[in-house]
Amino acid sequence: MEQITIVGQGLMGTCLAWRLHQRGLPFRLLDRDREQGSSRAAAGLITPITGKGLNPSWRQTEFLPQAIAFYEEIEAALGIKIWNPVAIARLFGAEKERIKWEGKRCLESHRGWATDGALDLPSEIKAPLGGFLMRGGGWVNLPEFLDHSRGFFDKLGYFQKVESFEGEQAEGSILINCRGAAELIEEGRPHRCAKGEILTVKIPGLGLKEIVNRSGWLVPLGDDAYRAGATYGWDELDENATQAGLDDVRGIIRTFTDLPFEMIDHVAGIRPIVRQSIPVVSREGSCWNINGLGSKGSMYAPALASHIVEAMHNECSLDPELRL
Repeated sequence: MEQITIVGQGLMGTCLAWRLHQRGLPFRLLDRDREQGSSRAAAGLITPITGKGLNPSWRQTEFLPQAIAFYEEIEAALGIKIWNPVAIARLFGAEKERIKWEGKRCLESHRGWATDGALDLPSEIKAPLGGFLMRGGGWVNLPEFLDHSRGFFDKLGYFQKVESFEGEQAEGSILINCRGAAELIEEGRPHRCAKGEILTVKIPGLGLKEIVNRSGWLVPLGDDAYRAGATYGWDELDENATQAGLDDVRGIIRTFTDLPFEMIDHVAGIRPIVRQSIPVVSREGSCWNINGLGSKGSMYAPALASHIVEAMHNECSLDPELRL
């Protein structure tokens, strides 16, 4: 049996590790000793209707059910909560957005992803133009998923902490490269990576149960805690939280509510983007490269991991839409 090495224990690498483990296949899972990483800083949002165009994500009807089933499997295996299904209120930021939605809400591609009922948000949430409520969305607790998965695979002897990823492919072995934005930037490959900063805050008295989204978002975590974000920056591609990012996210919170809030945490990460947020897969001999999941990784990674493992074992051909 060929040795399989996964380089990078972010979201994609961890999903691949689970898919291999579920098949009873041994592997090595390598990661550098860093406290952060883009997957740990990400909010893990899955938003069915997204972007300025108010459209479903790419191949959502295929990927989303597989993602939810996967996270529920891992929850059962680890005994923790990972997937948090929550209704998402998309609030209109301008009258033209409301008009655009009226023209799209009955399209076949949009049916089933939104409700026809009126919003029922706390009075402290600013929503003067209204909005609509999405179905099927929520958020993935990525730090919990990554940390508990690392501990699980470490006990099995599969996880290994390394100083460098150089020279990790032995002759006759399979290497799966899942280094994300770090690889794109360090190797000088074409990309559109974007830095994002997120705050965790306490907002006593808000009582928000839904995720609210409008040029930014606010995610209820329970006990008056919320995650808020996120910024987009293309100039300083590092994982350092900044004062400018802090000010921007504070401004996002203020677009939703005037209630006072207390900051708990402030993190930054880099979204690995090659072409919008559609994954890119390439193969060079026995080396596989997976990247470009962008802000949609929580939805795409589980099904993509299954597909890669099947393609590795010649059970299917690599999906042509994944090729750059």
